[in-house]
Amino acid sequence: MDNLHPDDQPPATWRRDVSEGETEQAVHVAFTDPAFELGVLFCSLLKDPDVTAFELSQLVTPESLPQWGDFSGAIEWFRGIDDVGYGSNVDRALGDDAVAYFKVFSGTTSSYQVTDLQIMSGPGVLTLVNREGAGWRVHGVGSHIHPEQIPH
Repeated sequence: MDNLHPDDQPPATWRRDVSEGETEQAVHVAFTDPAFELGVLFCSLLKDPDVTAFELSQLVTPESLPQWGDFSGAIEWFRGIDDVGYGSNVDRALGDDAVAYFKVFSGTTSSYQVTDLQIMSGPGVLTLVNREGAGWRVHGVGSHIHPEQIPH
């Protein structure tokens, strides 16, 4: 937000810094959501210099696999994000709880809580799909993929 004109800065009250204990509690709660767990795992693998395409392929939807190729595009996208951070909850798609969005932010140098209605945007999201019998899988990275565009 530092690069915005002063008139375009959000109000100072839209967020507050949180303590380490509050951060730990929020992370603990977030990890009770399997979709959140998948988002963190997938991002952790994307930043791992030794990750293989096989490892990543185990976490994506089968029908999206051809579009991933060797995953170099996703790896490049993720590794290009400075000071990466994640939203502490996964947003379910409107009208379809089997599709969710894991938010990825840049410039995250400290933990904070959003205290006001505020649109949070970042470099992108992971679009996740819950498959019966298989659980949550990543369907795409970058921008939101709408539920009607996803077979499930």
